[in-house]
Amino acid sequence: MDNSVKAATHSVYSSYWNKTRTVKVTKRTVFKHFDELKHRYTGARRIFKPGQKIKVRAAGEFIGWTLPGKPGSRYWWINTKRTSNWMEEYHKVYKARWNGNVYHSSNGSTFRIKSLKRVSVYSFDSDEHSQPTETVLVLSGRLTNNGKTITPAKWLDDNMDIYPSKTSEDHMIFGCSDSDSLLKDDDNYHDDLEEATDPLPKDYYTDFSIILDGDDTDKKAASYTFSDISDNHVDIPVTNDSVTVDDED
Repeated sequence: MDNSVKAATHSVYSSYWNKTRTVKVTKRTVFKHFDELKHRYTGARRIFKPGQKIKVRAAGEFIGWTLPGKPGSRYWWINTKRTSNWMEEYHKVYKARWNGNVYHSSNGSTFRIKSLKRVSVYSFDSDEHSQPTETVLVLSGRLTNNGKTITPAKWLDDNMDIYPSKTSEDHMIFGCSDSDSLLKDDDNYHDDLEEATDPLPKDYYTDFSIILDGDDTDKKAASYTFSDISDNHVDIPVTNDSVTVDDED
């Protein structure tokens, strides 16, 4: 399976290359050995052939590319190509899988299910024997993003089918983070519900909660299946919780 993505469109002048990147060589490429102390090339060469994977970054004071070396070294491996059309950016493909309640996606992002609760929400002014104002199904989790900037709600929608266990995708329920639920006024849920729709950049994680909505019958199951496009799935049981919300603030 070819894991490379032909996307080396970043200019050599782009700050993207200030960080070391893995690339696949597409054309015969030569790096020359430079002695910074004597400010001249030593005559040594490194030749890379198409298909080889190497790590490169912008060469700094040179307009070109360098192979990363030891910090403080007087020697550099330099290529003075002024374009990136000799390579393809290389992105590792991970095996999508569940490990317990943690999902590892094919781009390296991870999603951990912290809880799945059926929450009875009471108004602050109601007495303890009254009926809840509403009952909502709430998923709480942690998303660690290894891809482009995305919101947890969008990631969940793109990657997970959620439906009552022992049924099928025909009974799917969806994230509804913009719900008018009273739960958003609860101190323990307010921030996490907002995190579900906040952009999450690459290499960051966030803890979030999201209200799951769908047909009334499908929202009453005792457990739910979380499944990706390849039918990697896990069943998560529902626990019960209740909160009292002061909705007069």
